[in-house]
Amino acid sequence: MKYAAVIVAAGSSSRFKAGVNKLLYPIDGKKVIDKTIVIFLSDNDCDKIIVVVNQEVGYYLKDRTDIYTTIGGTSRSESV
Repeated sequence: MKYAAVIVAAGSSSRFKAGVNKLLYPIDGKKVIDKTIVIFLSDNDCDKIIVVVNQEVGYYLKDRTDIYTTIGGTSRSESV
């Protein structure tokens, strides 16, 4: 069955004390957001990926043509 994935990633990373948004933090040479997106890209049943982002992550993903992005709200519930 086909599905669309909605990745809610609009947080501010205020508790993540690495000095960078946690979604842009590299693990094993890849940013966390890229590691998440690739899981859905590799699933043939996933026919659309929508990533709800903040401005910083949105800027990082702005040139991607294989996903859709939208800016999240001021809270998690507004983003969802």
